[in-house]
Amino acid sequence: QARSYEEVLAARVIMGGACAFAVPAAYTLIADRVSRDKLALSNSIYGSGVYLGGALASLSLLLDENVGWRGTLGVIGGFGAVSAAAAGLLLPSDGDRNSKDKTQEVQLPDDPKQNAEEENSLVQNTKKILSIPRVQF
Repeated sequence: QARSYEEVLAARVIMGGACAFAVPAAYTLIADRVSRDKLALSNSIYGSGVYLGGALASLSLLLDENVGWRGTLGVIGGFGAVSAAAAGLLLPSDGDRNSKDKTQEVQLPDDPKQNAEEENSLVQNTKKILSIPRVQF
């Protein structure tokens, strides 16, 4: 519970920063998970949902007047939990649909100890991440 305006302001700044990273990540996930012929439709549905959610947020003022702010947050959190559960149960988890080579073979290391040390190094992991085309600037 915030005790001052400065605490509320800090929380809002943190939330704004988190939201700034959420939209680009969402579009990247959509591009990774949806086939190219349905990509424009998927992006438009997501974009519409962002604005529809903003419009529906104004209705929370009416709910706040009737059940208070704690009840309003409970209702909103309940809808979020139900939405997350429905998405987890109903949406398939089938990997990257846009991958050209889906039959990549796993190569076993010659020396497991040496390879494990290389995989665990920060430099190696950073190189792997930066070699992904979507991550490159």
